[in-house]
Amino acid sequence: MILLRFFALLFINLCLVQAASAAPCASYLDQKIGYRLLFQPDGTVQEYNKDGIVQAVHQYYRAGQSVWLRNYESGYSQQYQFVGNGKQLKKSDSSWGDTIYIQQQRNSCPSLQKLSYLTKPECSYGKEKECCAAGDSNACVGEAHNSDNIPVLQQQCRTQPQACLGLLELYDKAANKRDNPFSGMYAEKKPLPAAQLDEIADSCSRFKTPDLCRKAVQQLWRAQRFSQTAQLFKTLCKANLDEHACARHKQLISLQFPKVLAPATTLPCGEYRSTVSALSGTMVFKDRGMVTVSLGSQLRARLEDGLIKLRHDKGGDFVFARLSDTILLGMDDWNNFEVYRREAAPQQLCQAPIIYKEEPLSSNCGLDKDPAVCCQAGDSQGCNRLGSMAALANNWKEAALQYAKVCEKGVRVGCENWIYTVGKTGDEGVEAGLKKLCAKDDHHVACDLLETDRVTQVMLGYELEKMLKETKTEQPAKKP
Repeated sequence: MILLRFFALLFINLCLVQAASAAPCASYLDQKIGYRLLFQPDGTVQEYNKDGIVQAVHQYYRAGQSVWLRNYESGYSQQYQFVGNGKQLKKSDSSWGDTIYIQQQRNSCPSLQKLSYLTKPECSYGKEKECCAAGDSNACVGEAHNSDNIPVLQQQCRTQPQACLGLLELYDKAANKRDNPFSGMYAEKKPLPAAQLDEIADSCSRFKTPDLCRKAVQQLWRAQRFSQTAQLFKTLCKANLDEHACARHKQLISLQFPKVLAPATTLPCGEYRSTVSALSGTMVFKDRGMVTVSLGSQLRARLEDGLIKLRHDKGGDFVFARLSDTILLGMDDWNNFEVYRREAAPQQLCQAPIIYKEEPLSSNCGLDKDPAVCCQAGDSQGCNRLGSMAALANNWKEAALQYAKVCEKGVRVGCENWIYTVGKTGDEGVEAGLKKLCAKDDHHVACDLLETDRVTQVMLGYELEKMLKETKTEQPAKKP
């Protein structure tokens, strides 16, 4: 009888141990914001937003009443606690407070062994090598990434999407290495080599994680692999990785893509519209390369390298490839995957655009040189650096003086920077200065900026901000 009791107690204890270490295989809902955690039998957790789109994929391990989630892409680990008789998960955050997830649906999952990354859940920056040696797989990826060790990352990418993201970053860095560090943050990106594109696309299909897949389709589109982009969007759509993926897939598979796009030889003419999360929705191409976009803004279109480019006020271009006379494809980061269709044929052909004289910003005054000496010698990069230094010091009058020197030389970015100072000073003298340059040479780049109303737009912003500040100052103080 005693022996029977002993085995019964042993059996009960074993069951309790197994229950304590069993995976929390269920769906848990944050009822405040609608986020949901779905624990899967393969040891992963999908984190959905309120619209049912996957925000992250995690690996998990349960130890007693604690559950560790490790982000499959970033490697960040987060601890959760079971509360409320195991029907709730609590995530504590010192900044945002506690978040409670309520169990919605129970599934059956096997017990999982402790993941190797949990040997050292917290690994401080610079200690990746030691943590990796101790068995932290996340740290091993970090060490390979920090040392630009592509062969190791390629091997790790077979099992860890975090490594694939690190690999893609190194590939992109190598493909877009800039000789001129002052070329700007909006410089156009170059496509990856074919083998690397295939590698990244395969990793998206293998892991189906949101950040990796969104970056994979972006790389395919940049390389003008349009049909492959459409198929990969199908993967994103089925896995709920992007809110626009299904619409993108449906739109793109309806188009006929050639193996190689023919370069554009003329500017479009007429009204073009996009329907899927468009940046501007509608573009109207008019005479002399003028284009009207959202809110009546005017841009100037030009042909360059077989592409249609519209200069915007951030120092870069909206870029479009011509699929046919009636369809344009957005190729820049602002307009990725956009398909613009011509609404109706124009009643008459648009007049040819004006070709303005533009000088490139020099690259002869690097960080090892004194910008003041460079500027005094007539180097536009030196003057532009002085303007940027003054702007960073909030000395906008001095910045305007330096940018004006760059603009006078016909450098577009100098004129754009000069106009930008108007938004800080309200100085009407900038427009007068541009008009003087245009009067001397009607093909000076200043003429283009005047015709597209850049100064007017910036001045309106300045006046609006000034009015808001005055209104705030005039408001009576609240009584205690």
